[in-house]
Amino acid sequence: MPQHSCYVYVSSRASVDPVKTVIVCPPEENAQTVEDAERFARASGWVDAVEADASVLVVAIAPEGWDAVPADLPYRLYQENRRSFKSSGTGSAAAGGSLWAWETLIYLVGYADGATFAGNFQLSCPGFAAASVLVDGSPTNIAVLDEPSIHWLFF
Repeated sequence: MPQHSCYVYVSSRASVDPVKTVIVCPPEENAQTVEDAERFARASGWVDAVEADASVLVVAIAPEGWDAVPADLPYRLYQENRRSFKSSGTGSAAAGGSLWAWETLIYLVGYADGATFAGNFQLSCPGFAAASVLVDGSPTNIAVLDEPSIHWLFF
């Protein structure tokens, strides 16, 4: 059972394993509730993009702001949800079966203060996302570059 709230949208076309997962960190004002996150996902075009791409969308929730959530929230959301994405189509994941959210097909997107949070996470965990996009925000915690990665790339 997931421990962290989030909005999840699984494309009705997602049926072939492995499936791409897009994790979005919206601005704080759009991350207070699951309903806020869903409105943001629809208004920003992410639901349409994920539907067309046969992917999975996970929009993070930060009800008390991005500073109050665990620094590794994208990793936790992925781990808590990756086996719960259900297919409604056909393909290698049988209709209604679970999709394989493959670790190398994770994409991270952040907006405004959500971009700062996502950027700080990406610096501490550079191997987590295949790519990341930061819109109107940037990492502030560059000191983590002097520390070993917390995921995959250990130097």
